[in-house]
Amino acid sequence: MEQQETSMESLRALWATFGDTPTIIEGDVELIDEPFLHFPVGTDREHVWRWFEAQNKEFSVGALQNSERK
Repeated sequence: MEQQETSMESLRALWATFGDTPTIIEGDVELIDEPFLHFPVGTDREHVWRWFEAQNKEFSVGALQNSERK
């Protein structure tokens, strides 16, 4: 059974919340320092990014970051 895509509006709201999640750097990896959704403390931030992108084929972390910089 195919998973239903999460709406872009919902993902953008979650992304804003995720932006407030503190991180720590360990070597070359940035880890979340508080739980976020089902991700425990110590999850690689990029793993969470990939989860966001898997929820809707139109969601792009890179595009969101570029639009935030403008």
